[in-house]
Amino acid sequence: MVKAYGEIVFMASIFCILSWVLRKIYFKILIYIFLFIIYIINSYLYYAYSTDITPNIVLILAETNNKEISGFFETYLTTPASYKTIFVVVVFLVATIIGEYYNSYISKKMESKYLRIVLSLTLLFGIIFGSSA
Repeated sequence: MVKAYGEIVFMASIFCILSWVLRKIYFKILIYIFLFIIYIINSYLYYAYSTDITPNIVLILAETNNKEISGFFETYLTTPASYKTIFVVVVFLVATIIGEYYNSYISKKMESKYLRIVLSLTLLFGIIFGSSA
């Protein structure tokens, strides 16, 4: 489980660096949309089947047709796993929106040496555990 969080921090760091280098708002929005879709899929797989996105899962998704997909949504949309997924995604989505809204305030707080150390250690943790995946 620690390794999975490390991978998330590592990927988020890479996307943040790309977003900062390109400085395009539409790129940032596309990154958010892409990451939230991947997170929704991965969260549901974790809560429903105790697995993550793997090449086999991607292959199964690629081989399904519209009828199978609609049947899946009709059957599994009201399971406890879907409720957990929706709750977790909404919490992260609200946190992301609040973070973007208070971006300038957060940037001012980044001048704190203690906060920089904590964030640097978090990033280092993500790089170590994310790159060893």
